[in-house]
Amino acid sequence: MANSHVEISCTPNWQSEKAIAFDFPATDLNPKVRVFIPKSQTLTRDGVLYVSRWLFGKKVEENGRYVEAILGDRSIDVPRNGHAPKAAAFDASGLIEFFDRAGAHIQYPKVTFEGDAGTVQFARAGDRSKCPGAVNVTDGLRYGENRWYGRIDRAGKFSPSRDCTPEVEAAVKAFSDAPVAEAVRAGKAAGACVFCQSGLSTEESVGAGYGPVCASHWGLPWGKKA
Repeated sequence: MANSHVEISCTPNWQSEKAIAFDFPATDLNPKVRVFIPKSQTLTRDGVLYVSRWLFGKKVEENGRYVEAILGDRSIDVPRNGHAPKAAAFDASGLIEFFDRAGAHIQYPKVTFEGDAGTVQFARAGDRSKCPGAVNVTDGLRYGENRWYGRIDRAGKFSPSRDCTPEVEAAVKAFSDAPVAEAVRAGKAAGACVFCQSGLSTEESVGAGYGPVCASHWGLPWGKKA
């Protein structure tokens, strides 16, 4: 089922993690107003911002047709929820043992990458969660505000959500295929440990891509062995 989106040609006057807003000055006929649009009802394609046609129609009903001034000429039809069709599940079992090892030392092991997919965070679920020991993949924001990309269950199967983009899928596959090598690569590239997010400040940690404490927690080589 497709959902029609229309172009927004103006830059938002305000934005937060959850919403954007446009300010309309007062006129002889209309008072000054700020129109809020949830980011969940927007999407970007080729650098162009679009908003759900249905939602914008509601904003017109609430405020008047003058708010249509922010619209451009383009429109697109996208799958429902503004996302690509849900990707197929695939094996990511290489990460379950990796996170289990760290779970013996850390209550909630996490690994955070920055790359083509933006922020992609892998976090092991706690014992009281719905799926204890599974690894959730998100954009790293706190619970309730984050974007959930999918879950790696205890059997090692990654089940992507509709928010999972091809770039996120590629990041999951790369990390699963070679957890240590990918963590080292990303740590060296960013100059910060992907496990604890601390900057790499010593010659040893810069060379390894992580520090001695995280090496111990995650069972990674350190010193001459790294």
